[in-house]
Amino acid sequence: MRCLEAQRLKWRCHLHRIKEYRMVRRIFEWSPMGKRSKGHPKNRWQDKILKDIAVLGVKNWTKVVMVRSAWHDLVEKSRTHRGL
Repeated sequence: MRCLEAQRLKWRCHLHRIKEYRMVRRIFEWSPMGKRSKGHPKNRWQDKILKDIAVLGVKNWTKVVMVRSAWHDLVEKSRTHRGL
């Protein structure tokens, strides 16, 4: 995995640990109403993160996030992983 994907994982971890009332988390969890216009892909940033986590073989990532040392180990593992 390249450094960019590792940075994405670090940022997702940070977002998961932020309190629900913080603006950054509220914006991340906001879901716009309506549909995308024709021709635009339905890929989301969060979908890429979940794919990266699945490739690394993590089953319950929400629990791993809460233990900082385990999450840092996972991010370090992602930097050396070549399957992405």
